Amino acid sequence: MDAPSQSGHLSLFPLFSFLRPGDSAIRRFLLFSAPLRSAMATSQQLHPVDLLHPQEQQPLATFLRPQRQQRPVRVRRVWASNLDLEFSIIARVLPRFPMVSFDTEFPRCTLLPQKPHYLLSADERYAFLKANVERSKLTQLGLTLFDADGNLPGGVGEAFIWEFNFCDFDVCRDKFDYNSDGIDFRMLFLKGIDPGRFAACCHSAGLVRHCPCCSTTADWIAFGSVYDFGYLVKASSLDQLLPDTLNEFLLQVTYLFGNFMDVKNLMSHCDGLSGGLEKVARTLAITREVGGAHEAGSDSLLTTRVFLEMKKLFFTNEADMAPYGNVIWGL
Repeated sequence: MDAPSQSGHLSLFPLFSFLRPGDSAIRRFLLFSAPLRSAMATSQQLHPVDLLHPQEQQPLATFLRPQRQQRPVRVRRVWASNLDLEFSIIARVLPRFPMVSFDTEFPRCTLLPQKPHYLLSADERYAFLKANVERSKLTQLGLTLFDADGNLPGGVGEAFIWEFNFCDFDVCRDKFDYNSDGIDFRMLFLKGIDPGRFAACCHSAGLVRHCPCCSTTADWIAFGSVYDFGYLVKASSLDQLLPDTLNEFLLQVTYLFGNFMDVKNLMSHCDGLSGGLEKVARTLAITREVGGAHEAGSDSLLTTRVFLEMKKLFFTNEADMAPYGNVIWGL
């Protein structure tokens, strides 16, 4: 999701320290990963067709088939009831589609600084990020898995992306901007996913790092990623709080996600591109393939298409893009 209007950025630096055994991300992993490990172990004993819901049973090989031609895209909507099943599929296809574009949706808080964003120091910007993320709750997260050529995993005649729905928001208790519309808070509360369980599934599936000796399989892509990473770091924390300092936050992002690209930072080095995701997509003549604005799954796919088009138009190879990676726009 685009962060509130921001300027400036701060580079991340390599992480050479390890999390202590008692750190919250590892405790989350130990607490929640057993159900997913069980589901994935069971899936190894089943015919691939059994991984799918009865109404969409297909050989799993179809999920691994690159969608080289433009095909309809279907959003796989994920709730607590089918979380383990969907992550077992993600874990299987991730080695073939190791790039992950993501977007978060959340009821917007109204805690804003008293002076323009560009006048804030990096530490002040982080203080507002921390306050807003801790005051509000994640409602949706979209994931698009793809390969270097932009192919998506898919079934017969269609490609797939994912949209996860979370239960943590309580409309009677939590503060939010009442202009946050289009969200069925009651359905989220009743059927949504616990963010900590989601974070543990990400660890188990190889999307993020879960121990110092491991590496993440995925390369992460986002647009204006400061709040996106903020909510995922929060979900990985047992106390649901962000680190106290900016440097600690950057270390945690680097530890969990490894390599990533913030498309908004990349865009600042491309002539003729400015504005939010929708405006950049229009400039590049890219249209949405599914869903609408501020739907997490749809926005994650649009971010993918924008990233790939920018890569094709403005950069000769991966090495040309490397200097702009691992930078969070807006901090």
